[in-house]
Amino acid sequence: MNNILNINNMEANKFRNYERRPCKFIFRNGKEVFGVIWETKKQKNANYLFTSNGEFEKISQKSKPLNCLPIRLEDLIHAELL
Repeated sequence: MNNILNINNMEANKFRNYERRPCKFIFRNGKEVFGVIWETKKQKNANYLFTSNGEFEKISQKSKPLNCLPIRLEDLIHAELL
């Protein structure tokens, strides 16, 4: 299994291996971030959210609402499992 993904445009089917797992991500603007991205389907279209690994772990504990940021997969150019 390949733990690194480099692409021109992130596609949802290629992203599935990295979803809900701690990763290093690089965005098109050059910004490097470490955290978790997952899909949420609160509307007709799929939306993706990003947060730190620690914040994401709160989902299982359900202790607090998550602090997360919406992202577009098209803006990702690199994903690497940690």
